[in-house]
Amino acid sequence: MELGILGIAAITLAAFIPATIYLIWIRQAEIYQRESLRAVELNFLYGATVSIGLAIFLETIVIVFFFEPVTIFSKSIWTFDDDSVFELFFLAVIVAPFVEELTKVSGVFWSSARLTELENGFIYGAATGLGFAAVENVLYMANGYIEGIEIFVAVAIVRTVSSTLLHASASAVAGYGVALGRISKMVGKRVSWIPYYLIAVGIHGLFNMFAIAGEVYGGDGVLPSIAGFFLTVFLAVGTMLWVRKVIVRMDREPSFVLLRR
Repeated sequence: MELGILGIAAITLAAFIPATIYLIWIRQAEIYQRESLRAVELNFLYGATVSIGLAIFLETIVIVFFFEPVTIFSKSIWTFDDDSVFELFFLAVIVAPFVEELTKVSGVFWSSARLTELENGFIYGAATGLGFAAVENVLYMANGYIEGIEIFVAVAIVRTVSSTLLHASASAVAGYGVALGRISKMVGKRVSWIPYYLIAVGIHGLFNMFAIAGEVYGGDGVLPSIAGFFLTVFLAVGTMLWVRKVIVRMDREPSFVLLRR
């Protein structure tokens, strides 16, 4: 199916409307000193432009460095019977999580002046992740649309309940680490954001490992694919619900913080 004006409009709406609804849902978890809509929208825009642009650039460099015959490292540091499986695992479970969580958390650093409360790290991290997810969804949904309307609808539904929430929740955790580090510094404590970034990487890597289960197993990968899908949804939804619950608790109980170490 060819992309036309109606197709582009359908893809854009399917990608951005759910992400925008999630953005409002997360922002409204706060009652006291709620972040302005304009502020979270700016982080959403950052994720949809700067974060994803940097991620594509850095991931392209990694692909060229390790998989194209232009460097001494290309296809010379491993020997596998099936390089395609290794390449899929390497890029999806290792490279993508490290690169994408780093580019997304850069959005929280960009808005660090607004991190006056610990829960703000969750909110701005989620906003950046949702912007990133919306644009990524456009790319996947466009491919699905070309293959057929049924594929497009399936891709839209699956990514709305899995990948979109994954990007939001993982970057929310990393964003909390940035807020924790900044606020701790104000009270004379030194707390690094890096462990929280690594947790986000771990969540993202685990999600991707579930997502590619069917392709890794090959052959009759129907059962692994189905199991992987449900595990990705469980992980993404569960983590996002936990993030929102913590935001609510921090907002209602100022004495409750994850700073206790």
